[in-house]
Amino acid sequence: MIYDLLEKHRKGVFITMYKSRGLAVTMLLLLSLLLLPLSASAHSGRTDGSGGHNCSEKSIGKGLCTGYHYHNGGGSSDSSSGSSSSSSTAAPSQKAPTVIRVIENEAKPQAHCTKVNDVLTSSSSEYRYYERIWDCRKSTDSGAKYEEPSLSLYVDGKLASLDKGIVSLQQTNYISLRDFSRIFGLSLDVSKTKVVVIKQKKALFSIEAQTRKINGSKGFSGFKAIQIDGAYYLPLRYAVGIAGASIVSADSWSIELSLNP
Repeated sequence: MIYDLLEKHRKGVFITMYKSRGLAVTMLLLLSLLLLPLSASAHSGRTDGSGGHNCSEKSIGKGLCTGYHYHNGGGSSDSSSGSSSSSSTAAPSQKAPTVIRVIENEAKPQAHCTKVNDVLTSSSSEYRYYERIWDCRKSTDSGAKYEEPSLSLYVDGKLASLDKGIVSLQQTNYISLRDFSRIFGLSLDVSKTKVVVIKQKKALFSIEAQTRKINGSKGFSGFKAIQIDGAYYLPLRYAVGIAGASIVSADSWSIELSLNP
């Protein structure tokens, strides 16, 4: 009977141990099943200095990865840096603000005026202000620029009436041939080749039509007349000498002649 009791006790202990071992095995199996997805999601292969590597054929076959990739966030710093650099490079450059050019006296003062240049007078961030310089001198028929100084001409103290004003070219004053002839009581003989200036039926000097050269006596040969709109103009000082008169005075406003030197 004691033997039977011992035998039952031994069997009970064995059963208990068997049950305990079975429970442990069961727990190990469950734990393995829980860890299986984590191990399955990982794949073999060592990473390089950038924290990534190429996917192996085995991992590709399991659908775990494709191509080169990073682990644990590797390469994220480089990626963001590259993205920032690319974004900075692609950003369009800002255009310089448009500056408006303003010319205060852009219109011609007179039809014959020609532009010289534009002079900057003031500026701001949006505007540049210029003053246009015009050359309003008129031109002779040969293209030389002359001025009209508005000089008054006096003869023996009396103001002379001029159909055409005195003009100035290269610091020399010129008087129109017809005004000069009328003031000094001269007559003109005009032909296709020349104009002869006559005093008391005697030729004083002539002007060649082709060259405008003045030919006369008393050492006044060699000077040239000018032409403006087809009309001849004589150098005033030399023309007065040929006529036997003299210049009494001259300034910026007037010239006074004397018929009785």
